[in-house]
Amino acid sequence: MNDRHRELVDAACAQRLRSYSPYSHFRVGAALLGRSGVVYLGTNVENASYGLSICAERAAICRAQAAADDRGAGVGVGVGVGGGGGVALVCGRENLVVAGGVGGGWRATSAHSR
Repeated sequence: MNDRHRELVDAACAQRLRSYSPYSHFRVGAALLGRSGVVYLGTNVENASYGLSICAERAAICRAQAAADDRGAGVGVGVGVGGGGGVALVCGRENLVVAGGVGGGWRATSAHSR
């Protein structure tokens, strides 16, 4: 793991503390490195209607998209960190967002919480 990746993991760890997860109690943070060098943060936001919940990775991708820094061209890295000793695997919805053309070029990885 290089220094930049470690910085992203640390940022995701800190961001997960902003999670709104009253149902699962599974906090996830994400940090994406945009092509511009800006780091976009996201966290999961749960809703009683599961379909309206937002995963941390999609939240970060939406922030990058809104800033017009949405094309990672292979340099973007996403890191999801789950609480409670678990690993937050990238969700299928996030994969579909990337496959559909939004946030093209992001690579997503998962990390253990500390």
